[in-house]
Order: sequence, then structure tokens, then C-alpha cells
Amino acid sequence: MRLLNHLKKIVYLAVALSVLWPSIAMAQTASTDAPPVCKKLDGAPRQECLTQNDIDDILNNTPYYSSTADDCSLTGGTTFAVSVALPDTVPEPFKSLFTQAATAFNTSATYIAALYMDENGNTWKDFNTAWATSPDGAKGPMQFMPITWGGYQVDGNNDGVKDINNMYDAVYSAANMAAKNGVQSDSPLGDINAPFKRTTPKTMLIAAAAYNWGGGNVDKYTTDTTSIDDPLFADHRQAQDYVKNTYAVVSSGFTKSGKAGYADPHSAGTPASGEATSGPVMGCSTSSGVVAGNLVTTAVNLAWDHKLPTGSKDRSDAKPSYQDAMPKYNGSVGNDEFSDCGVFVSTALIASQADQNYPRRGTGGQLDYLRSHPEKYIILDNITNTSQLLPGDVFVYNDGAGGHTFIYTGPLANGFNGVDASWHDHVPQVKKINAIDPQYTVARLK
Repeated sequence: MRLLNHLKKIVYLAVALSVLWPSIAMAQTASTDAPPVCKKLDGAPRQECLTQNDIDDILNNTPYYSSTADDCSLTGGTTFAVSVALPDTVPEPFKSLFTQAATAFNTSATYIAALYMDENGNTWKDFNTAWATSPDGAKGPMQFMPITWGGYQVDGNNDGVKDINNMYDAVYSAANMAAKNGVQSDSPLGDINAPFKRTTPKTMLIAAAAYNWGGGNVDKYTTDTTSIDDPLFADHRQAQDYVKNTYAVVSSGFTKSGKAGYADPHSAGTPASGEATSGPVMGCSTSSGVVAGNLVTTAVNLAWDHKLPTGSKDRSDAKPSYQDAMPKYNGSVGNDEFSDCGVFVSTALIASQADQNYPRRGTGGQLDYLRSHPEKYIILDNITNTSQLLPGDVFVYNDGAGGHTFIYTGPLANGFNGVDASWHDHVPQVKKINAIDPQYTVARLK
């Protein structure tokens, strides 16, 4: 306990900490009498080890965060001091893995956890997930570009292979990169109103911007006073959303999303918090069920949570929230507009502020729009199964004679995982997406 008292005052500065080797079994309670185990990792000096008792004390007895932010916005003005320990809202085995990797490199477990959330749509996925490759070539659970991977790769699970798609290797490598780029164990979150302020230690916000956008761009295009909504930075929407999501997940204790189209943090296979009811995420919920800043919550709130009889196509058949929202945010009239799939997807995108320029109607025009706006959307042509999808992914196809479009929500109640309308057939309702139809284009908001 004497060692721990020193750790809480001078976190990791006197010694480089080592922890038990990660495995799936790390989520279980280890014997408190077990001797400490150390492992020398590339670039990570070892001087002293912690017992399981030490690790449990760090995890359980150190306050996590203090937030005074308004639930209805990302208003800032406060630089949050973030402690060593992750909250229980970060599930096992993630919590132990992030803590162990961060300890190995004297960096922040909170920052590593936030990066994972940013790269995975705020979803705690199975470690054996078939990780997607981005259109730019980023791979694995931490979305490393291969050239970057070459500079920071670590054999995180001690199997003799440094695999970009292995959860342990990727997380330890991200910790290595974080440490070498100035993120320390006591790095503060930062101020969302001045996310690029240069401090020592470096804040999580400026580090997250560099992780996504590149340190050179951060140095070139930002100053200490550059705001999150600066027109220049706003041109780089993906990096802007990345910083906002980092701020939201950390300041909320990993319970709230900060990016349009991302649900609140949740585990794969379980409903995301807030998906079935309205509630504040980045903005406040309205009486129509619209939640500014969250496409998924808005879309779910506008759709019935059960299947409707065929022919339920009129305004009176629609959920009351959609009866209010569609005329307000879309305005299409005539020819069964309340059962039009394109009208529904457009309404959800516009109302949630995910994309207020999205075409109001017509899958042909919507498909052309998605493909002609790479600054807003990633077109995913390599999706082969639902495990590669993220909440908020938009499906659309048009063969010239007709088409369809819908939104993937992630797991909902009763096995549903999407929402759609069907022209002349039914107003917005839940749907099940069991396989990826190759005729569809899948688009993801940046």
C-alpha cells in the first residue's frame, strides 16, 4: 500500500509499472496471493512490478472524472483532470487490457479507451471481430495505417507475431504510439472550446486530433486558440467529429456519444443506451423524438418498434413523432410520402443534423449524392457481413427502375438492427439485416 500511496501522488514517474499478462481470463478475479508477473516489451522499460492487489486498488479506489458539462451540449470551458483508473462503464476485458497497455508505456488508459471508441463507432466489439479496413487502408481495431504500424508495432499477446488485426497487439501498439507522442498517464482531457492548446503534458483532445488527422496538420493549421468550430478545422469534418467524440465519451464516463451517427457507447449484441427513447446526446431531444447530433437515436425514435401490416402507408399509420418530423424537416408531399424509404432516411439525416443537405427524396439522386461527397461519406465497398457495420451506416441502391434505402442501427430489441420505410407498403418501422446484399452501396458518415 505504501507503493500505491506514492503512485497516486506521482503517477508512474518514479517507476515504470508492469502488470499481469493480458488474456480473456483477465476479466476474472485473480488470486490475490499470486506473485507479480512482468514482461519486457519493446521500448517499455521495467523497474518494478505490481501484484493483482495493487492493480485492483488502482482500478477501484481512484476517482475517475469530474464533469460539469451540460447534458444538452458539448459546452466546455473546463479542462478535465482524468485519473489513472477507468470507470466500470468500460467493460471487461477491455478495462484490464487498456489499463495494462497504458501502464506498460506510462500513458493514459482513458485516452486509449477513447481512441478505441472513436475507431469503432462507440461499440465494445468481440476481440475476434473481423475488423474492417477503411477506404484509406487503415486496419484493425485501432485503425492503424500500415506505414504508421511499422513505427509503433508491439507484440501485445507475446505470441511472436505483431498483428495489426489482433486486439492485444493493436492496443499495446496504440499505447506505445501515445507515449512516444507525449500522452502521459496524467494527461488531462482538455477544453472543448480550445482543443488545440499546447500544454505539458499534452491533452487528450490535441492528441486525438493528431491520431486521426496527423500531427503535421495539427501543427500547421491550428494554434492554441483555434476553436472546435473554426471554419478551417470544420473543413476537416472527420477530425472535428473525432475530437468531439473523444470529449463526449471521456467527460461522460464512457456513456455518451459526441458524433452524429454514432450511438452511445454499448456492447456489440446489446441495444445502445438511449436508442429506444429520446434523450440528450450532443443536443437536446425535441417533442418529435429528434435528437440533434445522433442519427441512430433520431431514426429509431421516428420508426415503430414492431412490424406493421402490409399497406400501412398513410400518415395516420406513421408513428406520431414521424408525423411531426417529416413535414418539418423534409417537406415532401404527395404519392405516399410517409411510406417513402428515401424520404424517411433523408428526414432522419436532416433532423439529426447529420447532413442537412441530403436529398429529400429519390434513391437515385441520394446514391449519386453519397458518391459525390467524399468529404462527408466513406463508401464501403468491402462490407461482407453485419459484424463490419457501424450504427448509422446508410444502405442505398437504385437500378434505374427502382431502389431502396435504410439505416443500420446496431442491435435493438427482439433481434432488429435497422429501420426503414417501404413505398406503398409501410411507414418507418424496425427491420432485421441478416446478410449484406451486394446490390447495396453502404455509406458511413465521416
